[in-house]
Amino acid sequence: MDNKFLSNKTIFLILFFNLNLFAQVDSIKSYNLGEVKVQSSILIEPKPVMKIDNKIIQNSDAISINEISKQIPSVKIQNNSRGESQIYFRGSSTRQLTLFFDGVPLNIPWDNRIDLSLLPTNAIDNIEITKGIPSTIYGPNTISGVVNISSLKYNSKRSKQIKIMGGENYFQNYSGYWSDKFKNLDYLISISYSSTDGFNLPKSFDHLENSEKLRINSSSETLSGFAKIGYKFSNKSKMSLSFSSKSSKKNVPPEIDVSSPRYWRYPEWKHSAIILNGTHGIYNGSNLSYSLSVTKFNMQIDQYKSINYNEIDDTEYNDDLTLYGRLLYSTVLSQNSLLKFIASGLSSLHNEKFLLTGLTEIDYSLGTFSVGTEYEYFNDNLFSIIGISFDGQSTPLNGLFPAKEIISDYGANFSLLYNLSPTLSTQLNIGRKTRFPTLREMFSGALGKFIPNPELKSEISYSAETGINYSHNNTTHQIIFFLSFVTDGIVRTTISDTTFKRINESEIRNYGLEFTNKIDISNKLKLNLNLSYLNSFAKNQDGEFVDTLEYKPQFILNGNLDYNISESFETIIEANYIGEEYALKDGTEGLKKLDNYLLVNFRLLYKIPFSKYSSLEFFFRVNNIFDKLYYTQWGLPEAGRQFFIGTTLTF
Repeated sequence: MDNKFLSNKTIFLILFFNLNLFAQVDSIKSYNLGEVKVQSSILIEPKPVMKIDNKIIQNSDAISINEISKQIPSVKIQNNSRGESQIYFRGSSTRQLTLFFDGVPLNIPWDNRIDLSLLPTNAIDNIEITKGIPSTIYGPNTISGVVNISSLKYNSKRSKQIKIMGGENYFQNYSGYWSDKFKNLDYLISISYSSTDGFNLPKSFDHLENSEKLRINSSSETLSGFAKIGYKFSNKSKMSLSFSSKSSKKNVPPEIDVSSPRYWRYPEWKHSAIILNGTHGIYNGSNLSYSLSVTKFNMQIDQYKSINYNEIDDTEYNDDLTLYGRLLYSTVLSQNSLLKFIASGLSSLHNEKFLLTGLTEIDYSLGTFSVGTEYEYFNDNLFSIIGISFDGQSTPLNGLFPAKEIISDYGANFSLLYNLSPTLSTQLNIGRKTRFPTLREMFSGALGKFIPNPELKSEISYSAETGINYSHNNTTHQIIFFLSFVTDGIVRTTISDTTFKRINESEIRNYGLEFTNKIDISNKLKLNLNLSYLNSFAKNQDGEFVDTLEYKPQFILNGNLDYNISESFETIIEANYIGEEYALKDGTEGLKKLDNYLLVNFRLLYKIPFSKYSSLEFFFRVNNIFDKLYYTQWGLPEAGRQFFIGTTLTF
C-alpha cells in the first residue's frame, strides 16, 4: 500500500464528516421501517434516503442549490467551462440523474442538465436524495439517483421571513417569503434577488491570464419569484398550483492555461414553470396522484473573440418548451401489501439559432415515456418492493440530421429491508435502468467545442447495493457497499487540441463504500460525518477495467460540527475534501491529475428570540478559511477566502 493512499486514508479518518438523516412516516399501519420513506401512503421506498431539512438549508446561507449540494454525502459539485454548476453522485454526472422540484423534472431535456448556481434556495423547504437506481416512478434517465426538492409549505411556526446578506465585491442577497392559511386554503409567496461583481482568487494563484485579485468575468445577477396555492378538499384529497420564474444575467470566467478558452457571457437566462400537483383518495385505500407542468427556458450565449470582451465572435439563442406529466395509481391489496401503476412522459421542443449563420432557426424535438408497475410488501420487520417499467424516447426533429428511430428499453428494481432489531436493519437494492442520449450529446457542436455524434447509443446501468443501518436515540450510523456496471457509457474523448467528441465506452465499472454518521455528542454539540470511496474504471481492449475516467474522485469527505454555545450563540464548522481525481485538459493528450483539496468554512450566529417562533438572527460566515487554491475542473480556479454577514427575521 503506497504512502499516498495512507495519507488520504489518514485525512479521512481524522475529519470523517457527513450529513445523513432518514425520514420515517407511516400512514397505513404501525411498523418500524428504519430507512423507508413513505409519502402520502403511495410512495414507499426502502432506499437510503438522505434528507437536507430547512434548518440545514438556512444555516448554509446558500443562495443557490449548488452550495447546499456540497453537504450531500458522496457528492461533488463541479463548475464547468460553460459556467454551469453540476452535481456528481458516486462519480455519475448530472445527466445520469434527475432533479425534481415538487414532482416535476428541473433538467432541461435538450441536455438533461440545469445550472444549479442559478436555482435559488429561498423557496425550498427540504431536499431528499435517493442514490442508485430508484423506483420506477421516476422514469428513465435516472440511472444513478434522483434529487427531490420540495417547496416551502405553510407552517404556523415560521410563516414569514426576511433575509439580507452581504459580502465582498458588492455581493448582496435579499430574500423573503410570506405564507398564510384560510380554512382549507393556504398560499405562499417568495422572492429573491442576488448580485455580485464576482469572486476573489486565492492569494497563492499566480498567472498572467488573471493577474488581478478579482476573477475575470465572474459577475452575475439573479431575480426569482415563486407562488403556490394549495387547497385541501379532505384528509385524503388535496391539490396545489404553483408558478415559478427565474431570470439571470451571468458572466463565465474563461479557462486559464488551456489552448482554446471560451469567452462567454449569458445576457439572458430565464426559466419559468407552472406546476399542478394533486393526490386524491378514491375508495378503500386506493389513491390517485398526478404531477403536470409546463416549463419554458430561454438562454442567450455571447461568445467573444478575446478576453477583452469587446468584440462578439458568435451568439447562440436557445428556446425550450417542455410539457411533463406523471400519473400514479396505488391500491391496498391487503393489510401488508400495495400495488402501484405508473405512467409518465414529456414532450420538449428545442429551438436554436446562431449569429454566424444569419440567425437561421434550427428545431429539435424529443419525447420520452415510461409505464410501469410496483408491488410492495411489508410486515413488522420486513419491507420489499419489486418493480418493472418500459421506457422509450423519440427524436422527431434532429436539426440538420436525419430522423432517428424510436428507441426503447426496460427498467427493473428490487428493494429489501429487514429489521434485525429495533435499532439495527439491513438492506439490499438491485436495479437496471437506461439513460437515453440527449439531443445535445448527439447533434450539437457546442459553438465549435464538440464534434456531433448522432450514432451514440443509450447507457444501460446494472446496479446493486447493500448496507447496515444502526439508529439509537440521537445517533445514526450506516455503511453501504455499492456496485454498478454501465454498458455503452457515454464519455468524452479528445479529437484535437481544441475539440472533443462524445463516444460510448463498452463497459464502465463503479464500486465503492459509503460511511455516514450522525451523532449528538451532547445537547449542545452535534457532529455529522461522511466518507465515501469510489473505484471507477472503463474496460480496455484486453477486457480489463484499468482505463481511468475523468471527474470521478476516489475520495469524498463532507460534513459539519455544530456547537450551541448558549441559547443565543451558535457556531458551525463545515468541511469538504476531494481526493484522487483525473480529467482531460484542453490542449494536452491523456488524463491529468487534479490537486486534492480540503475546504473549511465557519459560521457564527447570534439569535434574539421575540417569542417561541419569532426571532432576529445576525450571522457571520467565512468560506474557504485557509484560502485554498482548488479546481473542480481544469483551467477554472475557484473562489478563495470569502466573508459574508447577514441578518434573518422570522415571524
